[in-house]
Amino acid sequence: MRSGREYGITVLRVTLGVVFVMHGYFAGFVYTPAGVAGFNASMGIPLPTVTAWFVILGHFLGGASLVLGYYTRIGALVQVVIMGGAVFFVHLGQGFFLQGIIVDAAAGKADTGGYEYALVLLMASVAILFLGSGPLGLEPKTLITRPARLERKAPCRPIWVMVWSLPFWLRTSRPISLARNS
Repeated sequence: MRSGREYGITVLRVTLGVVFVMHGYFAGFVYTPAGVAGFNASMGIPLPTVTAWFVILGHFLGGASLVLGYYTRIGALVQVVIMGGAVFFVHLGQGFFLQGIIVDAAAGKADTGGYEYALVLLMASVAILFLGSGPLGLEPKTLITRPARLERKAPCRPIWVMVWSLPFWLRTSRPISLARNS
């Protein structure tokens, strides 16, 4: 029987995936790839056209992988890269709190600023990267099968402890002689 914690991972994964699919849709079809590339260029983001397509496809396909729970960690890693860039390149200079920034007062246009929302999406993606898909995902069996833990018949130390202590062990295992060799 699964615990509520494992289903909580699934709820986080699916919700995050829906948010990213909607970001990919908005960037690709409403803002357009040319608009995203222009925005990237205005923010000084390197390779603005390549980055625009990476953001659009990464949000859409990576978000879909999160919704389905299929190659979840790869989808989450893509989101970590994108949202890390969003926090550091776009939103960091706007302050922490999400707020309205007036872009054109005469036309009544405002935009949002602040990195708190982008930071939440980044950290939620990091959590999914560590936790995986949860119980209701379509992960291929090769990615979620874990080898059974080997049973130890006698207590033993990790290899690195034995290797690290080898010089000391060799030095003290020799017979100690008080006589000097001349």
